[in-house]
Amino acid sequence: MPPSHPCPAAGTGAAGDGAADDAAGAVSALPPLEHALLWCLRAWAMGRCRGRDCSGRIAEVFSGLGAPAAAGCFEGFMWALNHGAVRVLDVRCACAAAVSADEAALLDAFVLAGAPADAGPGRPLAAAAPLEGMTTPAATRACLDSAARVLALLRAAGHAPSRTPAALARHACRAPAAWRGLAASVALH
Repeated sequence: MPPSHPCPAAGTGAAGDGAADDAAGAVSALPPLEHALLWCLRAWAMGRCRGRDCSGRIAEVFSGLGAPAAAGCFEGFMWALNHGAVRVLDVRCACAAAVSADEAALLDAFVLAGAPADAGPGRPLAAAAPLEGMTTPAATRACLDSAARVLALLRAAGHAPSRTPAALARHACRAPAAWRGLAASVALH
């Protein structure tokens, strides 16, 4: 899953569709936990693209958050995403100022997969929606399982993402279509 463009100069937005960048937002507007997850996504992708192992730096981030075991679960998420992507994803370098639409969707998948049961009735189905069109059904299941483990460990360390209600609102209406390919069909007639 290499990034779709070379690293821009620090402090500038990434090359690409400005409308998509505006829709996804600025990195500086992200809450701290989501900012850390985005940095890890970007570092992993850039390291993979350049043939470098960034697992030590990513482990430092999760250790700093008080959830060192989450680094392994995060690796599982990225492995499933990398091997199950059905198209090139717009994951940018760590210095890009704008969040791509794909990165925003990946962050939403994380927070929805790890949302507590009281987050809303559509939460389990909505977790798959951000990955629709990005990954195979098998990869979606693996990504969501790993993301739920990452978020459970982060919650146990006292961190809760603040994007959950907004992410649920963004993806709940797309949930049934996204879920169709993930669950076995059961006909009761």
